[in-house]
Order: sequence, then C-alpha cells, then structure tokens
Amino acid sequence: MARDGKLSPGTAKTMVEGLPEGGRIRENGRIVKVPPAHKVETIPFTETLSARAVTIPWGDVATAYYSTGIPNIEVFLGAPEEQIEKMKMPGVLRSLLGLAPVQAFVKALIARRVKGPSDEQRARDEMYVYGEAWDEAGHKVAMRLRTREGYTLTAESGVTAIMKVLEGRLAPGAYAVHGIRRRIRPGTRGHDAQPRRHVTRVRIVSDRGQLFARPLSPAGSERP
Repeated sequence: MARDGKLSPGTAKTMVEGLPEGGRIRENGRIVKVPPAHKVETIPFTETLSARAVTIPWGDVATAYYSTGIPNIEVFLGAPEEQIEKMKMPGVLRSLLGLAPVQAFVKALIARRVKGPSDEQRARDEMYVYGEAWDEAGHKVAMRLRTREGYTLTAESGVTAIMKVLEGRLAPGAYAVHGIRRRIRPGTRGHDAQPRRHVTRVRIVSDRGQLFARPLSPAGSERP
C-alpha cells in the first residue's frame, strides 16, 4: 500500500498562518483556546496498526457539536513525530511567526519548495479516519473509516454535494457535515441550547497521508 502523504502548498501555508494562534478544542459546549499540539496520542487507525496523532483546530471542533450536540470535542491529525515537535515551538517563536514579514518569508519558501502530491501519488494514497465517543459511565463506541486520498476526496465530495443541491432533494438550510440528515434551520443555532448529556466526549482523528510516509507500528505500541 503506497502512503506518500505530501502536503499541498495551500495546506502548508494555512498551517503556518494558524500556528501563531494556537489550537482549539470544544469544552463544556464552548470552543476554547489551547496550546499547539495540546495532546498527542497513539491512535489505532486500523485493527492492527496504530500511530501518533496530535490535536489540531480543525472545523470539526465547531461542526461536530451542531450535528451531535456532544459538548466536549477534540480533533486529531496523524503526523510524524518531527512535525509534532515543530508544532510545540515556544510562545515567543510563535509570536514572531505571526508577524507579517515573517509570514510572507515563510510562505515564499513554501511556494518555492512545496510541490504537493502528484496525480499518481494521490491515486495511490488513502485516508484513514478514526472516531470515538464515550460517556461519564465509561461506555465507549468507536468507528473506523478508510477513504480515498484526502485532496481527491475533498474535491469529489464538494462536487457531489453541489449535485445533490442542484437535484433539489434537500430542504433549505445549513447541513452539518457529520449529520447530513440533521438540518440546521435558518435563524437557529443548532444544538447550542440542548447538548446531549448522555454522551460527554468525542474524539475525531484523521490522517491525510503524511502519517503513513513511514511504516506504522503494531496496535497498542506506544510509538510508531
């Protein structure tokens, strides 16, 4: 199985823009700021293979609350250990990275050096998603998903969503990605007023390929 996992220039630039701002998680129904790489865990992406993943401030921190009502949400991304360590840079360095001239310089480097995955690499790669939710009593459910490479999946999903809208089979309103059947009517705030109290926490983990640029470790191992 080929696992190239290259970032596109756009993704790399977005990461550089977001790093000075720190991370985000949802805690007790509210989005709160946390340090970059707030948590690092070993995730069982398949039944036999696991690898390291780090918290990131992805949109799922916001959208998953509207589709599930679960008040505590963390989103992780599979990443090599060296990339995780770079995310843990001291606050002073993060502040410097946030300066406009530094941003411009780093983005110029990215534009010259980061080429992104080729068509052949995207055709070979896969993306793994792992999600789990649990309650205060310790009951836990988990699900694994294996899809096409992340950039390919994003493009195809966007076109498919537009086609569904053009077919006219969806009622007006906004739809949360994690619960396409759960519509948020115009003028409402989804589940902000009524969180699901029987499920208290959810963890969503995605690997866009960069994790698998090297072999994974057997499930249960502490390090990849």
